[in-house]
Amino acid sequence: MLGERERMMYDVVVVGSGASGMTAALVSAQLGLKVLLVEKTDLFGGTSAYSGGAMWIPNSLHQKIAGIEDSVNAADNYLRGVTGKYYDHEKVSAFLVNAPKMIRFVEQHSELRCFSAAESFDYEPWHEGACGGRTLFVAPFDNRKLGMYRNRLRSQLPQMTLFNGMQIDLGDVGHFMEITRSFKSFSYSAKLFCRYLLDRILHNKTTRSCNGTALTGVLLRALLDLGVTLWNSTSVTRLNKGK
Repeated sequence: MLGERERMMYDVVVVGSGASGMTAALVSAQLGLKVLLVEKTDLFGGTSAYSGGAMWIPNSLHQKIAGIEDSVNAADNYLRGVTGKYYDHEKVSAFLVNAPKMIRFVEQHSELRCFSAAESFDYEPWHEGACGGRTLFVAPFDNRKLGMYRNRLRSQLPQMTLFNGMQIDLGDVGHFMEITRSFKSFSYSAKLFCRYLLDRILHNKTTRSCNGTALTGVLLRALLDLGVTLWNSTSVTRLNKGK
């Protein structure tokens, strides 16, 4: 098997299957290149699957949809204040111009759906240019869509779940906090809990991925649809310079 792998040729080889690696693989494959993604562990998703799955994307379309005003100049001023002497205008400009484009591209070519929340404000709001809604959150993903790869996607850390496996996102948290004060929140939370119980009975784990596992699950599904070659339990030991 290794001998066969050694003889394969690819246009792009991505090392690591976190969100950034899978995004690179998605873009390359969507542009018509033959792509190989290599993951050292037996599970795809990297530490991105453990994370909250949120992305800091200033001046995004999602902010505009949420009615939040932002601009490249405001975000630039904020980053200038936060980074201080480490501020790099060239890198910051490249990020601010291309980050919103990246999100739109991935949403157009996958099931990724993001949303902006005005109450999610920048971490250091005392700096000039600080704004709400720049952090984009990922909508839940039904991991049954991954088929056999469902068990090859890294799960969230137990301490990030309820009842030893039930995943919830930002919108769910608000309902759980109001569960004893609002019938709407009680009904919403009860439905989620009942789905989780049914999942445990039928599948032995939740089928509703949130946060980091939703992000990596969506990206993994896109790579499968694009025919990207996926190798897990494979270490990269060296890179040979081409002739």
